[in-house]
Amino acid sequence: MCNRVFVTAVLFASLTAGALAPPGTAATSVEWEDPAGDANGAPRVESTPRPSDPELDILFASYAVQGENLVASIRLEKLGTAPGSFGSIYRFYFTHKDANYYMMARTATPEYPYSTDPRFYRMAENEIEDSEELKCDCKVTFDAKANTVSFSLKMAALKKALKGGGELTDLYVKTLRRANLFIDADTARAPEKASLTV
Repeated sequence: MCNRVFVTAVLFASLTAGALAPPGTAATSVEWEDPAGDANGAPRVESTPRPSDPELDILFASYAVQGENLVASIRLEKLGTAPGSFGSIYRFYFTHKDANYYMMARTATPEYPYSTDPRFYRMAENEIEDSEELKCDCKVTFDAKANTVSFSLKMAALKKALKGGGELTDLYVKTLRRANLFIDADTARAPEKASLTV
């Protein structure tokens, strides 16, 4: 009971200082939780034989300015590859001014050795056009013990793409099954007014 109270207090303090910081404040980290058992974006197709895939089920997400890097992370129920998938896709989204961006980490299986390089994109204004790939001075860390995926992007590269700093809003993360197409699995959105200052 004491441990649970302590963890709850720490989480509340973190959310109050980060995810729920009033607009205009210089929040340098945002954290939030996501319900378990909801990695079922397409539950009736062959690639999702279970009600929810733990390998794609987001439990916790965070964005933080750490030194010279923007670091976005997720914790999954179980890091791995879901049955019927050729790997996994992990996307970290944000909005700056009127433009939308995402950072992408990805895995592949030995049977289907697709590219796994991390990528950084500015999203197109409509679904017809392709997203613009940006310079990605970045790295991805997979921690099987902690069940986490962390994407680290150099602040200099980020600010060059954004043409300056400012507030990052509309923060959310998404997991997708990698097949012939990318199939949505789980989406976890930060609280509505959450923002991060870079």
